[in-house]
Formats: sequence, C-alpha cells, structure tokens
Amino acid sequence: MGRSLPGGPPVSSSSTIRRVIRLRQSIEAGLRHPVLGPLLLLALALMLAFVVLHTVEHGVVGLLFSCAILAAVGLRLVVVLGRTWRATTEPRILVGRGPPRRTRYLLPASLVTTVLTALPLRL
Repeated sequence: MGRSLPGGPPVSSSSTIRRVIRLRQSIEAGLRHPVLGPLLLLALALMLAFVVLHTVEHGVVGLLFSCAILAAVGLRLVVVLGRTWRATTEPRILVGRGPPRRTRYLLPASLVTTVLTALPLRL
C-alpha cells in the first residue's frame, strides 16, 4: 500500500506510474496533431510560465515579509537606543564661552552661485 488520496482509496506507486505514463502518451498524441499540436504546446508553455511566476511570487512575498520584520526590529532598536542615549547624556556646559558665530558656518556667496550654476562635465 502507498499513499492515499483525500476521500479516496489508497493509491499504490504502480498505479501512479501508470497514470503518469498514460498522461505522457496522451500529451505526445496531442502534440502530433497538425492543428491542435502547436496550440497544446503553447498551452503547456503558458502553464509552465504561470507555475514559475506563482513560485516566484510566493518567494517574493516571503522575502518581503522577512524584510518587513527585520525593518520593524531594526527601527525598534534604533528608537530604544536613541531614547536611552538621549536620556543618559548630559549637555556640556562650557563656562566663559559665547555662542558660535554664524558667519563662520556660511559659505561665501561666490561659491554658492558657482555650485548652483555649474553644469556637470558628463551627463
């Protein structure tokens, strides 16, 4: 005895092999037909393409789910570490210094216009 189909009698491996051989013979006979042979070949090729696409789609869904889980865990760790880091660090207070001058951080006007109006060397 071999496997059993749901709701049916047990299926032996010899009857399964007979069914596969019968299926192959009927496909070969259909492919030999002058008009329906190319149509059957096209239908078999489309069915194979759909099976491949369906398999790839399941893989992509699994991959996207894994990426979503990893992104959620990563973001959660970043948020927790960011909150604990901010809570434990104290701002440095430097006595005797004034705020930094703003002019030191600004770019010269000629450099800004040159960067904005310059064309790239290659496209």
